[in-house]
Amino acid sequence: MRALARDITRGVPFLAALAQHPYAFGALLYCQLVSVGEVSGALPAVLARLADDRERAASQRAKLRAVLAYPVMVLLLSLAITADLLIGVVPTFKTIFDVEIAARLRNGERLAAAMRALGCFPQDIVQPIAVAEESGSLDAMLLDLATLADCQVDLREPLRAARHRRAGRARGRARHRDVSSLGNVV
Repeated sequence: MRALARDITRGVPFLAALAQHPYAFGALLYCQLVSVGEVSGALPAVLARLADDRERAASQRAKLRAVLAYPVMVLLLSLAITADLLIGVVPTFKTIFDVEIAARLRNGERLAAAMRALGCFPQDIVQPIAVAEESGSLDAMLLDLATLADCQVDLREPLRAARHRRAGRARGRARHRDVSSLGNVV
């Protein structure tokens, strides 16, 4: 802006001064509109309209940044949690399985008994494994348990989304009641 003002005070015509600063003023559009405004004698109205458009565009950019801030933060937090799980939790689980359970299995202990002894596996996982070991169908049972775990994860997402929608509607109703009660006071 200072460079534009300096050019104009040096006697450079307004249109030419604008054209010299395309980074600040979308060169083609601004120059064409200013040219039309100068020729038609409506330059103040054109400049006012351009100023309004710039303010509106700046406002929309600010709103867009504000709207995108929360999803970006959630995404970054999700990535951080995932990284933490992959770096910290998964290797720990792998170590437990490789060292403690593997050592027990090498000593002849059954998988279900080794898992039960560690105490970190739920009974609804350990019990079917024990039955499968007895019946000789451990491989099929492990595949079934993996499929069941996948289904449980798939079912949690829609439930979580539904709870979120219900909570949002409840907050909206509460806000509506608060606003409605203000109308009764006035």
